[in-house]
Amino acid sequence: MVAIGVFDGVHLGHSKIFSALKEEKIKQKAKGMVITFDRNPKQQEAGSLDTMRLRREYVESFDIDFFVVIDFSSDFSKISGSEFIRLLCTMSRIKTVIVGEDFKCGNPKARITAKELEGEFTKHGSNTCVNIVNPVLDDEGIRISSTNIRKLILQGRMERVTSLSGKNYELDLKGIEPKREQAGIAYASFSILQMLPKKGRYKSEALMEDGRVFKTVLTVTDDCIYLEGMDEGHIETLRIITKE
Repeated sequence: MVAIGVFDGVHLGHSKIFSALKEEKIKQKAKGMVITFDRNPKQQEAGSLDTMRLRREYVESFDIDFFVVIDFSSDFSKISGSEFIRLLCTMSRIKTVIVGEDFKCGNPKARITAKELEGEFTKHGSNTCVNIVNPVLDDEGIRISSTNIRKLILQGRMERVTSLSGKNYELDLKGIEPKREQAGIAYASFSILQMLPKKGRYKSEALMEDGRVFKTVLTVTDDCIYLEGMDEGHIETLRIITKE
């Protein structure tokens, strides 16, 4: 059982795919694998919605057996959709592939869509069933997508981000050394690989490496983020809850 996608900033649409994968692997008594990419081919803005560490942790919470990351290099970006499917067929015997309705693979001139996948697997001699998962819509009937979540983060609408993601937006601060400031700590913006919300103050929670959780206020400026009242320990992730 294999699910394929970028899955940047896992949201409720992605969760539906992972849940379908878990259900299918239990039903067929098979192993489950998620294949993703080290960067989003469609991403234009600076910064991801997650890090690979956070993405892997979330995927593994669905009891997935294998997490495979493809290096989306310049050479890889040029292969056709058919060549990508051929590579999958040589990698393992795939019973079922689960993708979102908007799935596409291959360069723009030789692209394969979700609806064409099953025929492509058959062409390469693989009796693979393709399960296309319908999109999840928000309460306004709009498809939940990473693009929409990006817009919300840039607007500072973190409660809405939580609603569409099914979880708080998290900054991965593991291994990043902060600068001690008066009554708090600061991280240089350039040291954080993910998107930051618009400038302002946000109620947040700092999850420490030892498992403790501290409530704090995050201030986002042009050059850094500042966490009030934090002066000890190592922060693993920062959950951004709501704008003050």
